[in-house]
Amino acid sequence: NVVTTLPRWASRKKPEAIPTYSVDFSQKAWRALWRFVDLAAPDEVSGLGLVERVGNFGLHVEEIFLLDQVSSAATTELDATDIANLQSDLIGQDRADDADNILLWWHSHGDMESFWSGTDVSTIEQLQAEPYLLSVVVNKKREYMARVDMWEPLRVTLQASINQEIGFDEGEQ
Repeated sequence: NVVTTLPRWASRKKPEAIPTYSVDFSQKAWRALWRFVDLAAPDEVSGLGLVERVGNFGLHVEEIFLLDQVSSAATTELDATDIANLQSDLIGQDRADDADNILLWWHSHGDMESFWSGTDVSTIEQLQAEPYLLSVVVNKKREYMARVDMWEPLRVTLQASINQEIGFDEGEQ
């Protein structure tokens, strides 16, 4: 029998769980997102949103934006000029802090499943918001997923859970 002693730096402690971000939307933003999805279906649709950090692993989406885009049943593409124009418009409205908090990219997969497609991952890499980017994918069936990506000081992706009821007033859907 061989007994191995681990060096001091090699802890036998069980690794801590990887943190999960908790996301909530203002009722106005949540309802607007689903209206845009319903209006666009069966095509995809995408947009951006304002995110505020709440504590260490909480995120709050206060407002979402729908920009001009090219969409189909399988793709949606935002134009970099339109993103810059949104930031400029917010600054012009004396909302410079909001311009810095455009940290949400949301999009729908129309009638398809909610999943992170190769195109989605590529879009996330292109957007590279700082200090993080919250991404949300939804579909018309009211299924959704979220993740948080960071690039500094190292590249990491963390899962996020959306703590939101899909509540609508009667006749609103």
